[in-house]
Amino acid sequence: MEVVKANHPTAVERSLRSTYNCMGMVFASRRTCIDIEHLGLLLSEDGYRKLDAASELQVGDLAVYRVDSGDFSHVGVVYYLGPFRVDGSRDVYVMSQWGRDGEYLHRVDDVNVNLGTPTEYWTDRT
Repeated sequence: MEVVKANHPTAVERSLRSTYNCMGMVFASRRTCIDIEHLGLLLSEDGYRKLDAASELQVGDLAVYRVDSGDFSHVGVVYYLGPFRVDGSRDVYVMSQWGRDGEYLHRVDDVNVNLGTPTEYWTDRT
């Protein structure tokens, strides 16, 4: 935990369980691991739609991460949105499972480099 805290100042430990991964946390109620390669299919089959802009975000939407190759690498659930700033930006916080390192509450861009970067947001709202 101290290594995580040193490298990720916004991360707050929620659980150290490693019986599920980020996909299992989001789509299987923390019961199992689901390979990240199935993310596109789950988003499509479960009726998610990609948001056009981060300004449309609401709590409960998904932050989707990709690596440089464009492949999906990570997913988290938005749990807090800060107020809008004058420039239209705001802080976005997500809850996500970091592999065997545990589940964390953290700023959307404060993840291990191996988890990729947040590139898009998805919602199941109509």
